[in-house]
Amino acid sequence: GRRGQAEEGSRVRVNGEATNQVPDGGDIAVTRLDRVEAEAIEWLWYPYIPIGKITMLEGNPGIGKSWILYTLAAHFSLGKALPESKHVSRVRSLICSVEDHVTDTMKNRLNKLGGDHKWSYATNQPFRLDEDGILKFEQMVVELQPKIVFFDPLFAYMGGGVDMFRANETREVLSRVQDVAIRHKFAAVCVRHLTKGDRGNALYRGQGSIDITAAARSVLVVGQDPDDDSLKVFMQIKNNLGPLGSPINFTL
Repeated sequence: GRRGQAEEGSRVRVNGEATNQVPDGGDIAVTRLDRVEAEAIEWLWYPYIPIGKITMLEGNPGIGKSWILYTLAAHFSLGKALPESKHVSRVRSLICSVEDHVTDTMKNRLNKLGGDHKWSYATNQPFRLDEDGILKFEQMVVELQPKIVFFDPLFAYMGGGVDMFRANETREVLSRVQDVAIRHKFAAVCVRHLTKGDRGNALYRGQGSIDITAAARSVLVVGQDPDDDSLKVFMQIKNNLGPLGSPINFTL
């Protein structure tokens, strides 16, 4: 049809009421903002990990990303306060990792960190976050009711058919995960390696499409402390929902 002419049957629906026609052949849901109440952002660990959102945890191989992951799981299993935070609720964690075995790595690391195994769940069985896989994942979330879910690494769950350098393909996967996170009120933390070399701003060094960084509301990076070879540093380089958290030094 002519430019600007709507196709038959296309509607914009404002709070369930059909209004002007649109040219895509499907309904577009629109909410008039005076009919909804504003909701405060919920945090699992302020200001680093928001609930119902995607958080990226990034760094070079062997730098300590997985140890950060298990440290978080251990603290949450005990309700133990984290740095920069006075209180953390005792909540369940679900660790999805294709790189670590459940018995000889996952459980041993949680043992060393003093975590409570009754509040910690893990799987090293690979699955895809495609249209079928996301349904199985959501069923798992409904049964276990975790407050935080880790994907280590993220790309292992995207499936071979997803080009990690194509923004539309990676965004589709992350949107599925975030939709489930919103419905069931958990934080999704996705581990990603950095590219080799120095591309300047750390926001642009994550493997794959820059749209992955754009989709995440918080981006955390694990690296080497530039002033002390014995220390690692955990720092937040992006936060769309609040102030950047303070860098935290740690040792392995």
